[in-house]
Amino acid sequence: MKAGRELDALVAEKVMGWTPKMISPGDPSLGKRRGWYAPDRHADVTDDDLEYYSIDTDAAWKVVEKLNLGSSIAYLPGPKKHTVKFWLGFETKGYAEADTMPLAVCLAALQVKGVEVPA
Repeated sequence: MKAGRELDALVAEKVMGWTPKMISPGDPSLGKRRGWYAPDRHADVTDDDLEYYSIDTDAAWKVVEKLNLGSSIAYLPGPKKHTVKFWLGFETKGYAEADTMPLAVCLAALQVKGVEVPA
């Protein structure tokens, strides 16, 4: 799966704990649209409020912090691929190689949560 808003939404739901829902944007003439309940913000938010987990390094570190596995993380930058591995004890919980560090973090974090990500 490539970096982008579809992956960011998947990470928001499966890793960050956001709940998809229909929300009213305040103006009744606009109707309802897809949004989220974001427990970390204690609020309903729109897709515009999604962080760029798969492309922004700071947002990717929030994903790492949210996992809080009591485990270890290994990050190996490479000339062409970045590798991220999460493990607990001797058991690998998530592993990904990707073009960027944020993308590798997102893909490995989804594995930790047991989410199969389409190629």
